[in-house]
Amino acid sequence: MKYILTILLLIITISTNAEVITDGTLGQQINLPGPDFQITPDLGQQYGGNLFHSFQDFNLNSLESATFSGSNSIHNIISRVTGGNLSNIDGLIRSTIPNADFYFINPYGIMFGPNAKLDVQGSFHSSTADY
Repeated sequence: MKYILTILLLIITISTNAEVITDGTLGQQINLPGPDFQITPDLGQQYGGNLFHSFQDFNLNSLESATFSGSNSIHNIISRVTGGNLSNIDGLIRSTIPNADFYFINPYGIMFGPNAKLDVQGSFHSSTADY
């Protein structure tokens, strides 16, 4: 029985689908095409130097990437996940915005896998805070 549970857990972990889906609260709801997810400023909203994105689900498998882009006037990229699911990050999170700090918030949890990588020019913050 112990072996069956271990195998089942491995299958579930391996078969996790990569998906980046916006939730529609800050722009249109869209299931972005991968494996190189392009997250442009029109998928969120900018207020002053802050660029906000809101996702229903945000997961990256190994060899996949999510690239956040925007204008040089952005100081902070703030991304939240609202869909009620854990985020599995085993790929690359990148920002092409010079010196922008990156905040990733999912109150349901964030799991960074062994292949997770960051390429951000500012600092990176992740949190499971719910407010």
